[in-house]
Amino acid sequence: MFNWFKSKIPTRESLKDHKILAKLHHLLHYHYLWHFNRHSVSKAIAIGSFFAFIPIPFQMVPAALSALIFRANVGISLATVWISNPITIPPMIYGAYKLGSWMMGHPELAISFDKSHDILRLLSHSWQPFLLGCITLSITFSLASYITARLLYRFWIGRKWHKNRAKTQTRTSKRKGAISPFSTFTQNNRLTYSLLLD
Repeated sequence: MFNWFKSKIPTRESLKDHKILAKLHHLLHYHYLWHFNRHSVSKAIAIGSFFAFIPIPFQMVPAALSALIFRANVGISLATVWISNPITIPPMIYGAYKLGSWMMGHPELAISFDKSHDILRLLSHSWQPFLLGCITLSITFSLASYITARLLYRFWIGRKWHKNRAKTQTRTSKRKGAISPFSTFTQNNRLTYSLLLD
């Protein structure tokens, strides 16, 4: 599952073909911006989730720049921005508007998302509750995704560590005069997993 997800994430090479992001390639080529660890992945998902709910064009550009500033994984930041896409944008607009209207006590407009002029009317006459809803959702989803990503990543690494430990125990038990399975883990293995968990 993780390998499949990793294969769908934009790479450094793919940015060269992007009309806008190609201009930032000289800033985004650093190795640490494409490294996978608990910190870089969690921050990247939080950044992408934040800008996915911000109603601005070219959301990938501020997401990439934010990844550079916060030393997050650029590819995951760009991929997470696509939470907002042609399929999800209408319900996201409506949800942000409903939330903002409730927070401000603003009377809601009757909206039909089958009619583009209704959406334009909402954005032109009720932009304040819509914008408030967008900012609230972006902060909420950003924080929630950050915490969730850190927990899931730690769980995944811990599960992987226990699987490798079980395999080592099985191998050592078949040897004559097998030593303690704990000693079969070299210092390098312990260091690798500790770095992944940090």
